[in-house]
Amino acid sequence: MTFFRGQFHIFMIFLFTFVLDILYSIISKTQDQNTGKIHDSRIPAVIYTFKIICSLVLAYFASHEIKTMSLLDKISDYFDDIWNFFDFLLIAVYIPVAYLDITNDFTDALRILQCILVLMSFVKVCFFLRIYDGFSFLVSMLQGVFIDLQYFIAFYGIFLIHFGMQFLIIFGGQE
Repeated sequence: MTFFRGQFHIFMIFLFTFVLDILYSIISKTQDQNTGKIHDSRIPAVIYTFKIICSLVLAYFASHEIKTMSLLDKISDYFDDIWNFFDFLLIAVYIPVAYLDITNDFTDALRILQCILVLMSFVKVCFFLRIYDGFSFLVSMLQGVFIDLQYFIAFYGIFLIHFGMQFLIIFGGQE
């Protein structure tokens, strides 16, 4: 139990630093109304400090995941647990987010990847909250709800894609 609490505290360092990085990024960017270009007034030392802290924490978790994976007979056994898949996805998504943010490539891809990273961070926090008695039932209930809703969510996704394609055809891709 104390192992997971320690892991949770280490992950909270990542989460706190990542939130500060996002807030600093949003506050320090302005868009020129004439040209539409984004001006970044962030201090590079602060950007790199945030990225290094987040990368070190995620490297720690990646090494732990690789050690755990090496103890199993097959890699596929490791990914049978959905939490392990989300752990690797969190690490894999952070790499392009950090690169795009450092290179000032402020595209929609960066925003989408940041949203995915926030979602994966929420999943990881839910994983850790299961160790506390007060949160354990809530996290298990939430997990059960998403499992029960999987067919509805899939159908709703198909529904949105279908009507999105119809609007794309009707309006010719115009805003």
